[in-house]
Amino acid sequence: MIPVPTSSLIADGGFVAATTRDIAELTGLASGPVERQFGSHDDLLAAVFQRLAATELAAVDHASRTHGSTATGRLTALVGAFATRALHGRHTAEALLFEPVGARVNQERLTCRRQYHALIVGIIADGVGSGELPTRNPTTSARSVTGTVVESLLGHLSPTVPVSGDGRDGKDATPLIDEVTELVLRLVGARC
Repeated sequence: MIPVPTSSLIADGGFVAATTRDIAELTGLASGPVERQFGSHDDLLAAVFQRLAATELAAVDHASRTHGSTATGRLTALVGAFATRALHGRHTAEALLFEPVGARVNQERLTCRRQYHALIVGIIADGVGSGELPTRNPTTSARSVTGTVVESLLGHLSPTVPVSGDGRDGKDATPLIDEVTELVLRLVGARC
């Protein structure tokens, strides 16, 4: 079982802040039992990554399924949920997306990317199938959507780089999210 408080270490300082010693102190366990339970520190961080990433994917999937009945609506909800959650949890988002990590965490990161990709492919394929979106390769389009969203948020996610209008300093992040959403919808050929 993954120590729940470990998520707060990641949220406050990324994976680099989640040392076995800090995890043990935070959870009230000794380092030995934590290490024995997971085998290695990398395995522990991979388990933490898996749990955090599953939570984020579930939230984005839920938003895309409940806030839109069309491909355009579902993509809008997906981008909005992903961007909002990422901007509000910068350290976690940066850790999940970009922080240099060990091989086990990188494996989990690739698995997570495949899951997001499959979700986006499904939405685009549904839109193509219904005639809402022009005929395109959903696999290629999904990769482009993912790249657009992640690269558009890259600078905004850095906890150390203040960016105007990204939700930090109390400024509204809506214009940024709207701009990224518009880019995504144009990319897939949605009629806006």
